[in-house]
Amino acid sequence: MEELHKGHPGILPIKALAGSNIWWPGMDHQIERWARACSPCTQVKSDPALVALDPWVWPTKPWRRIHIDFAGPLLNKTYLVIVGAFSKWPQRYARWGVTSTTKIIDVLQHLFCKYGIPEQVVSDNGPQFRSEEF
Repeated sequence: MEELHKGHPGILPIKALAGSNIWWPGMDHQIERWARACSPCTQVKSDPALVALDPWVWPTKPWRRIHIDFAGPLLNKTYLVIVGAFSKWPQRYARWGVTSTTKIIDVLQHLFCKYGIPEQVVSDNGPQFRSEEF
């Protein structure tokens, strides 16, 4: 449970992570109890904004729009994944810790210097991407 709970992602992400890797009797109930007892987890409630779904306009050039998110854990690491919408070329960077907003910014600054500043950066609005720093 402690490994699944790292980063305080909240009930639904913990369940999704656990369900794709392991299972034990009463798992859902135990995850819910664990996350509800954790103050940081309760602050990360899954309340997505209600917006109309529109298909993305295909970018006309590389690096016009990028998508960023975290993937993992894979081999005990979580990765920052950045995908260019035009080429679908993925880039991944090992995540350095729970409060890694400054590292995310460093990676993006490096990529922006190398490829230019994209017109759009798309994320799932996770806490790391909504922080004051970001």
